[in-house]
Amino acid sequence: MLVVFPINNNENRIQPFLKLVRENFRYEDFIFMFIQENLAQSASSILKLEKDQNPHDKFEHIRVAQNINRGESLYKALEFAKKNNLSYIMQVNDGWEDNIYEFANILNNKEYLEYDLICANRTPTKKNLGFYIHLASSFLFSLLKGEKVPDSKGDSINIIKVDLLKTIALPSYSSHNYFFEILTYSKKTKFSIINNGVNFRSNIKLKQILLSERNKKNSLALSKK
Repeated sequence: MLVVFPINNNENRIQPFLKLVRENFRYEDFIFMFIQENLAQSASSILKLEKDQNPHDKFEHIRVAQNINRGESLYKALEFAKKNNLSYIMQVNDGWEDNIYEFANILNNKEYLEYDLICANRTPTKKNLGFYIHLASSFLFSLLKGEKVPDSKGDSINIIKVDLLKTIALPSYSSHNYFFEILTYSKKTKFSIINNGVNFRSNIKLKQILLSERNKKNSLALSKK
């Protein structure tokens, strides 16, 4: 499994992500790929620290000569996956905190092997412009595919079969259109059961996750006294 974490103004979320993966996933076969999409940021020091502290983990750090978008980022991941005979890519986008625990179960139970695409379900909860755009997009994709498509954004965690990506000419001109292609050509798609609203700020959710983990450890320590 190639786990792709695009870096674009989110360096401070790398270590929390890795921490939760190590605690909740069976990740021995994971290859972590961190793709630097924005030249203005650098995660080299964070990744070096992680490599030094976790020498058995497999890391790839991809640097670019110019800023790239999410479609181009996924294309680089695909080229690596093909070269190394990897069958699945787990793409970790900005809303990953909303669905991380559900995807731990999906990965640990190997449920992804039955699908071309597993997409996180994140529906807006406030009736603003984003809410109506989401409804319209989901409705159109439902008509196109002849089945219910609750989420067409692909902006959290996606598990994508490499064979599916091989059949698609990934567009590099848009950071969003590439996922429309994937969703269109996927013959067997699963959407996550948990529906987390995108209007809940992800950094707040991240703090709640870390606080919850810390409270668990404190409770365990107290019970041992």
